[in-house]
Amino acid sequence: MRFTVVVPIYNVGKYLAECIESIMRQTFDDFEVILVDDGSTDNSGDLCDSACLADSRFRVFHKKNGGLVSSRKIGVSYSEGEYIVQIDGDDYVDENYLKSANEIIERFHPDIIAFSHKMIWEGGGCRIIDNCADEGMYVGDEMATIRDGFLYSKRIHGPNSGIINFSLCTKIVKSTLYRANHHLVDDSITVGEDLLMTALLIENSNSLYVSKSHYYNYRILDCSMMHKFDLRGATSVEKVISFLATRNWCKQSSLANYSFAMLELQISKLGKASEDYSYFKKGIGFLKTLNTFWLSSLSIDRHILNRKQKTKLYFLKHNLFVFLFFFLKRG
Repeated sequence: MRFTVVVPIYNVGKYLAECIESIMRQTFDDFEVILVDDGSTDNSGDLCDSACLADSRFRVFHKKNGGLVSSRKIGVSYSEGEYIVQIDGDDYVDENYLKSANEIIERFHPDIIAFSHKMIWEGGGCRIIDNCADEGMYVGDEMATIRDGFLYSKRIHGPNSGIINFSLCTKIVKSTLYRANHHLVDDSITVGEDLLMTALLIENSNSLYVSKSHYYNYRILDCSMMHKFDLRGATSVEKVISFLATRNWCKQSSLANYSFAMLELQISKLGKASEDYSYFKKGIGFLKTLNTFWLSSLSIDRHILNRKQKTKLYFLKHNLFVFLFFFLKRG
């Protein structure tokens, strides 16, 4: 069997039918689907059961709520396909996704395929997110290009997400490579889990094919963990940065770029959540306790920042948090 499609699911009943239908409509049919219901309290579990009755390629595992990482691990542990495909339950894919991936595999046999993707806003709107790396096959020593630019690309001004996107859902990965690395990602991580797993895969692979095609539709929801400030999410970022700091291929300057981008995001979310300065100050106090995250962020080269980012960095470095609060509120 060529592919195992793993679909982690938690309370996405509103979108799940579209996700499942998009998989059923694939023009390439040598695949299985493992649905992992992570303790959903809506109708997601029932939709999973119905899909299994309608299509023999589908299996479902209902589990106690344990988070996205644990759901993906369970799906992979029961997989039989040569390659692993991850599709989140609130997203969907175009009908030629697996066909295109198979054509690449037949020709190049890569360890990983990295696709581009589309971002779909719930309220309307679409944006194509292309990989910055040139399309084509990277093998052996050429993988250094991918590793060196993974966290930061000089092709893009300012802090950025590197030459290929971090999303695990846009990667199709040999199952042997996936299984050898997914245990290293802590189940408790809720922010940055895709980046961490993708980094491990790239670190331990010998070949990767970069595609500019965008068959994956990533839905942007208002309730997404990426758009809310919470202590657990910030702690997850600390775990990810601390782990990456131990990897020989990960340059400090690149890690500082990623760290600052994440700190800027966390502070932006904190600013939106803060009705007064006292709440904002407490949030900043907590972020400062995340030592690796905080210090790595402040070590960024200010010359790659725009004017607003330089102002934020100045306030952070000099503990001028009340000025930062009003700066964020002013927009």
